[in-house]
Amino acid sequence: MTDEARRYCVWDYDAGMMIKYERTGQCNLCGRCCRSLIEIGYIKPGYDGSGRNGGAATSGRGTWYEVEDRGRRHFWQVDIHAGEARRCPHLSSDDHCVLHGAPDEAAICRLWPFSPECVTAFPGCSFGFREMGRWRLVTLEDGTIDVQGKAE
Repeated sequence: MTDEARRYCVWDYDAGMMIKYERTGQCNLCGRCCRSLIEIGYIKPGYDGSGRNGGAATSGRGTWYEVEDRGRRHFWQVDIHAGEARRCPHLSSDDHCVLHGAPDEAAICRLWPFSPECVTAFPGCSFGFREMGRWRLVTLEDGTIDVQGKAE
């Protein structure tokens, strides 16, 4: 699946903003992200994607990264500690991912990086992002969060 078929969004509930991005580039297999500590919080795999814009499912706090892929919405919170010792168990002895591009590659690996912030943590990363638009987040009467109008 190409990135054109995916939707990359950053839901910043603290700033009241949703930003949509187009991801550009391809993985250059540098392995920096696979050798760093990246703490991930995510919505459980059983989530069916039916929540309005992820609002209730993401608790409406902090920053959440969304990627829509293969008809499913994935939501993550990320804390990157670039350069800290951690080694993905799927790296070979010569630091190449044995699952890269395989059908059973994990969603987090296939969809990484999720946003510009994920790229800047790893100098030399060959991915980039182009902002497509910004929207204000509003809380509706029923407590769900929705996007409303283009942000100034």
